[in-house]
Amino acid sequence: MTIENCITKIIEKIPKGVMFDSHYVINQLIFHYHEEYLTFANNNTLSTHGFLAQEISKLKKLVKKQHSQSFSENINRKGSTCALWQKL
Repeated sequence: MTIENCITKIIEKIPKGVMFDSHYVINQLIFHYHEEYLTFANNNTLSTHGFLAQEISKLKKLVKKQHSQSFSENINRKGSTCALWQKL
């Protein structure tokens, strides 16, 4: 399965109107689609996560990017800012 298909499946499960962030999608990828995530990441985590945020933004029929950012736990269990979307 492509990383784009994995992202779409994750977002489709989010209730309409709910806000979610990049960290949520990344953690779901790691937990539910770890083989696809590892293949995609290829040991370049920072640029990979930026690219994943760009892929989420492309799903204009499913999401609306917010002007503000989210602050949540990243994969290293540290708080950091990331992109924020609303599920349509």
